[in-house]
Amino acid sequence: MIAITRPNGRSSARRRDVTPFGKLVLRYVLMAVGFALTMSAFGIWIVGNAEGSSDMMLMKLGVSLFMLIIGMCLIVVAKETR
Repeated sequence: MIAITRPNGRSSARRRDVTPFGKLVLRYVLMAVGFALTMSAFGIWIVGNAEGSSDMMLMKLGVSLFMLIIGMCLIVVAKETR
């Protein structure tokens, strides 16, 4: 790949600087969504019915693991955003 550069040596992609308020809002939104996904992963098993086929239980396991992993990743990213 060849990067497109301007004659002065800078790349053509524009970088938007985020204000400190924008970083704070982004951090809180990521933290809230991550927390909600993490709690939802556990809530699927608490609120769900006890009876169900093995296929449904496997799907619940997959969805809850996906939500748990994504939620924890969002929390970690929100803590590292400074």
